[in-house]
Order: sequence, then C-alpha cells, then structure tokens
Amino acid sequence: MDGADLRRFSELVDDDTNGDTLVHVAKQGNLKDTRRAVSLEQDVPGLEDDVVWLENGNDAAGFEHILKRHGTADQFYDMPGVDAPSDIENLIMKAVKNGDRSQIPVSDGGGTAFTYTRSSGDRITVIAGDNGFIVTARPGGYNR
Repeated sequence: MDGADLRRFSELVDDDTNGDTLVHVAKQGNLKDTRRAVSLEQDVPGLEDDVVWLENGNDAAGFEHILKRHGTADQFYDMPGVDAPSDIENLIMKAVKNGDRSQIPVSDGGGTAFTYTRSSGDRITVIAGDNGFIVTARPGGYNR
C-alpha cells in the first residue's frame, strides 16, 4: 500500500466498511478505484469470501458499466426516488446487504446474484463475481 491507498482506506472506513474489509479489497481488487465495500455477516453461496465491493470499473464491469448500460430513463431512473448516480449506488449496496442471494452456476460464470425488492415493488439484481467484485446491476429479478 502506498500513501494514496492509505488516504483512500481512511475515506472508505465507515459503519459498513471496516479495516479488514478494505485489506481484503486491496488484495483482490483496486482500492484506488473502489467506491464502496461491505463485509456480509454470513457465508454467501458463490462467493469465495464474505466481502463485496463496487469499483468505478470501465465499460465492461463496475459502476461505469452500470451507469452506461442501466442508468437510463427506462431503467434505474424510471424507479421512484432514483434521480442521481448516488441513488443507484446506494440501491446497489442495499441490494447486496438485504437482497435474496442466489449462487450463479459456474457454467454461467459463477458468483452470486443479489435480488432486492423495494417497498415500491421494483426489483434490482446485483451480480458479483466469485471474488466479490460487483460486475453489474440492473432493474428486475434474477432469472436462471
């Protein structure tokens, strides 16, 4: 870890994210690119560990991918109370912490699908790879 990692580390520590969680992210992913991370309290089928995190990412995976692909007027922004990227990010983390969990078969890429139903009845699915990195999220349920 360099000075930039330590600064980022201190920015990310909060009620949901502790030092052990961030050490895990630093080993598995890109701490400089990490937006949010959470350590789940119970083992999650399809994940190697109990840590799930969201990075800025790129066109193929992560928050940039989610915004470009699903942050549109007919998807996330069509949901009540979703008006900004921060609303989408908060919804993604809520789905990871509170959603139903389904293991994705290895033949379909592996990992875990977190499906969360909002009080409005809208559903969101978050897909994390087996290492815990959030690859994508979209409105709707998980279909095997």
